[in-house]
Order: sequence, then C-alpha cells, then structure tokens
Amino acid sequence: MSNWKAYNTSNPKSKYLLRFLSEEKLNLFLKSGSIWFPRAIDFGDPLECITAHDLKSYGIDFKKVDSRKKKYLVSCWHEATYESVAMWDTYSVSKEGRRRYAIRFKKDQLIQYVTSTSSSKYPNIKIDEFMHGSVRYKNMITQSPDLSQQNLMKRSVFRKEYAFKYEKEFRFVIRLHNEAEKGFALKIGNIDNLQFDILVNPLLPDNEYIEAKDSAPAITYKNKVIDSRLAKWFKPHLNK
Repeated sequence: MSNWKAYNTSNPKSKYLLRFLSEEKLNLFLKSGSIWFPRAIDFGDPLECITAHDLKSYGIDFKKVDSRKKKYLVSCWHEATYESVAMWDTYSVSKEGRRRYAIRFKKDQLIQYVTSTSSSKYPNIKIDEFMHGSVRYKNMITQSPDLSQQNLMKRSVFRKEYAFKYEKEFRFVIRLHNEAEKGFALKIGNIDNLQFDILVNPLLPDNEYIEAKDSAPAITYKNKVIDSRLAKWFKPHLNK
C-alpha cells in the first residue's frame, strides 16, 4: 500500500465522486477494473500546473511548465452529491465521444480503493508523492498573484483557473521524479467486487437514451445501473 496524502479536504459534504464516460471508456473500465491516470500535459488547460512564480515572471516559460506537467499523473473526478447538467453536456463533439454514462462512487469508498491499492500495481518508475483532494479555483488570468500566498499554491496540480469552477474537480495525483512518456491505468479491484453505480446521460436524444440503457454494458451490469435524478425532468415520458 502506498502513502497517499490528503490535500485540500475542504469539501466534506460532497457525497460522491463521478466520472463521465463515453461507452468505449465505460467498457474499458468494466473490463479492467482500472482508472486512467493521464499526464497533466495531456489536458487542454494551458494554465495546468502553473505556479504563482510562473505567472509573476515576465513571459511564462511554458517549456518549463510542460516539463512539470509530464511529471504529474492525474485522475480527475467530479465531486458532488448530485450529478451536474453542465458536466453531462460538455465536450460532446461526436456521438461516439459523447458522455453517455457516468460511474459514481461514494467518495470515501473510492478514496479507499485507490489509496489501499498494492504498490505492485504502480509502474516501475520512481514516484515522489501520492496525493488526493479537491481542486481550488483562482482567478489567475486577470489578477496578479500574491507571492506571499505561494505556499497555498505549492501543489500547483490542485490549482485551476476560476473559469473551470463548475467542474468541482477532485483529483488523485501521482508526482513522478522524472518525466513520463505516457499515463497509466491503475487497477483498483475486481470489477465484481467494486461498489459503484452506472448512470445514463438524461440529456441524450430519446433513441440514444434507450439504446444506452439497453446496451451490452448496461445489461451485463444491470444491477449497477440506476436512473439519474435528472431523468424525471428530462425524460419523464420514459421513466414513468
């Protein structure tokens, strides 16, 4: 078992951690019992892992920031008691890539699964630190950073631009000693023994919603499929 540190644990009222997935990503999770840790550099946010000193400098050294990003492996989750309409509806460019499902764990349960995973499950590379906690959101674009508050930004991987506050993100973070060439999948347990729910996106068109509820993963794990609380508003005619 690895030594995970709790960081930014200021949102104890949130009951669940959710991950919004395409059908392909759901199938990968159900087949493997693993959660994916991409590198921070693979995210689309240019201010990811940026520090107060980076922002204070005349011209951000993005090469230096990118090098830092390659040392962080990050699994991102939505922290909430209820799933969010905004999170269902974003990043849905194509039908194949759309978030058709969410997997939902009780927050404490997922933290236990991840932090109790055997160290043999991790890649054979030097790891400096394991952390988990809530992301803090700060207006980094228009406000000059106060370097006296640098200690609050020491864990830059838990700091994001305020414009992303709707994400209410919770992260599991692995900080590496050297740059990583790719992310990795951490097996958190046998899928049949993990306690979680599968929700279907209530914003899907009716035909896609029915298709998603009748899909192979939904049928195979039908004991884990529950209705989104939003379905009674968005799909009242299908959820009588």
